[in-house]
Amino acid sequence: MSRQLLLHDTAKQVWLVDSSIYVFRAWFVKGNIPYDRKQNPINAVQGFLGFLYAFLHDQQPEKLAFAFDISLQTSKNPKN
Repeated sequence: MSRQLLLHDTAKQVWLVDSSIYVFRAWFVKGNIPYDRKQNPINAVQGFLGFLYAFLHDQQPEKLAFAFDISLQTSKNPKN
């Protein structure tokens, strides 16, 4: 690989977003929770997409990846 190519590649930023915090923060919000037509709560999706829109607008990343935690149980839907 040429040195010029290596220098060019290292100049680009890659964003890795720990996304779970934005989903959980919106999921556990208190107050008025929005629902879809089938009465499924959509606050987590709405909250994450709100973060994503603001992030894309403010940072304008060229490369972006998301990491999510695996949740086995939540207080709203405990496993039996």
